[in-house]
Amino acid sequence: MIGDTRKNYPMLNFLDACLKGIDGFIAGGCFRSIYDGNPPRDIDMFFRSKADFSRARDIYAGNGWETIYENENATGFRKKGMIDVDLVRSVYGTPEEILSNFDFTVTKFIMDDQKVVFAKTYWRDLHFKALSCDDRIPFPVGTFERAWRYAKYGYFMGRKTKIALIEAIQSLGSVCEYSCASDFYHGSPYQIGGKR
Repeated sequence: MIGDTRKNYPMLNFLDACLKGIDGFIAGGCFRSIYDGNPPRDIDMFFRSKADFSRARDIYAGNGWETIYENENATGFRKKGMIDVDLVRSVYGTPEEILSNFDFTVTKFIMDDQKVVFAKTYWRDLHFKALSCDDRIPFPVGTFERAWRYAKYGYFMGRKTKIALIEAIQSLGSVCEYSCASDFYHGSPYQIGGKR
């Protein structure tokens, strides 16, 4: 992973309003949308601890944001004129720990109010619309399903990623319904640091 100071990314300043008073970080596909020139549909916010999540939920609920859903994995908020915000509680950790569980490098970008952290090949893969995985594939069946969705945006896997994904699926031994529903955003029995 590569880290950089937040001030070098002024095109992300509009997201600061979502982080005001929050001890969390924004991560994932919203940055791909921004750099593709499209407004993000929503943002995913992650936290180091359950306490940080709870404080953020209270701040959003108390500042005129409407709760649009709440489940065991996340709470979603909406406010007129703002991007929808999903506060993720299915997993907690440092920015680097959170990113290590993302599959495609084009989603491995995270920011807080001080810094950004991204995958080594983030910019190259974004430019070439390449779906690649830089180290491991924690939820291979979920990654397989997400590859179909990314194809709608013109992103495709290269040979190396296809082989790695096939091998990761084969290493599961057998695939059951749970494997098809298991991905980073919906949680799994294998949480970062054993925290839930």
